[in-house]
Amino acid sequence: PMVGAATVLLGAGCGCLGSTVNPFAVGAAVDALTGVGIEVNQSIIIGLGAVLWIVTTAMSIFFVMNYAKKVKADKGSTILSMQELKDAEEAHGKAASEVHKEVKLTGRQKGVLIAFAFTFVVMIVGFIPLADLNEGVANFFDAGAVYDADGNAVVQGWSALITGLPIGQWYFDEASTWFFLMAVLIGIIGGLSEKQIVNTFITGAADMMSVVLVIALARGISVLMANTGLDVYVLDAAANALAGLSGVIFAPMSFLVYFGLSFLIPSTSGMATVSMPIMGPLAVKLGFSPEVMVMIFSAAIGVVNLFTPTSGAIMGGLALAKIEWTTWLKFALKLIVALSVVCAVILTVACVLL
Repeated sequence: PMVGAATVLLGAGCGCLGSTVNPFAVGAAVDALTGVGIEVNQSIIIGLGAVLWIVTTAMSIFFVMNYAKKVKADKGSTILSMQELKDAEEAHGKAASEVHKEVKLTGRQKGVLIAFAFTFVVMIVGFIPLADLNEGVANFFDAGAVYDADGNAVVQGWSALITGLPIGQWYFDEASTWFFLMAVLIGIIGGLSEKQIVNTFITGAADMMSVVLVIALARGISVLMANTGLDVYVLDAAANALAGLSGVIFAPMSFLVYFGLSFLIPSTSGMATVSMPIMGPLAVKLGFSPEVMVMIFSAAIGVVNLFTPTSGAIMGGLALAKIEWTTWLKFALKLIVALSVVCAVILTVACVLL
């Protein structure tokens, strides 16, 4: 179970860590810098993000493969407890036993897979800021819309009829609406009755309820900080402490600042909105690249989101895999430390050279 969970969670985590066009991290940071008059070279961000992604992904693959080889040679060397192994067997044992069976998909099952893939393709495109990339494509998805003098939609475009906003302008509310509607549609395609669709939906949601409660409680501190203005105070203090440092010191110290703040402000978009108007101008004032500051933010919060209990991806994945968070932390801690050091070194070199 740990190898499967680590493959998914570390793979997704490294992708976020080395973000290039992630609208919730890099995109939000670039928008925040643009809002304070700082122009950002997207090519530098893409290049630096690609380097971080390739290096951290390679390290994660090596780490997981080593663990897999060790457990394959000696099953007693697993880091999982007996209870975790039992829970995983009860949850996934039947599916594991059917892996080698030759299965022929029915027409309905093929339809479900096609609809499932279509759901994610539309969701991904929905989050991409199409208006910034290609106005023609954005206009296509917003065809039929009529706007008043203030820019408010009087008549919605065709792609906004379901979620309320056209594809290319989506956020969490629109994605949630889309997923819910497609879940119902997939149930219908799969031949489920109304009662079966509802029961299946409830059963799936039940596995996530404990995760939702943990995340909600863990994020309470970020709500308090935002409402009291403590987050801005902490950032101002950190920025003042970093002023006047050389690039060799500034980059790793900025990484540490973001690393610590990521526990208090787990939202990537929230962190970008609050911190970039402070940290971006500071970097420019000291003669450093604002693009490197964006990637320092992305890498630091990406590393933290590999293990923090406020990460929905980590906690949700562990809940489905039947692995305790403490077990995951024990398993991944060495890799997390190594990733932090490597990211800090890469970003320090970039800060000095760019």
